[in-house]
Amino acid sequence: QSEKDLMASSPPLSPSHFSRVDTIIQLISRDLCPIYALYLQERHDFMMEKYKALVSLTDLTQPQEWYMQARYDRRRIIMHSGPTNSGKTYGALQRLKETKKWVIPGPITSIGC
Repeated sequence: QSEKDLMASSPPLSPSHFSRVDTIIQLISRDLCPIYALYLQERHDFMMEKYKALVSLTDLTQPQEWYMQARYDRRRIIMHSGPTNSGKTYGALQRLKETKKWVIPGPITSIGC
């Protein structure tokens, strides 16, 4: 007899039987889940360590801690502003030529090049 035929021929569970079966399933799963977790830990410990390392490397929740030395560097930020055609871009590029290290914080089109 197939499982389908067996299920079709067996009477439905009464509410009290269903409740007991449900309780048994919950107890078994409560006991088996920790055992299965231990099995996975023993069997796949190396992969779990690699996964934990990957999670820690891709953690984007604390960006202020990524470059601690950069937080102590002294910086000087210069903003060139003014009306259209007043030489802001030219002045900014001339100042950049004079410095040893510089960064343009934004698209190059934003400074008119």
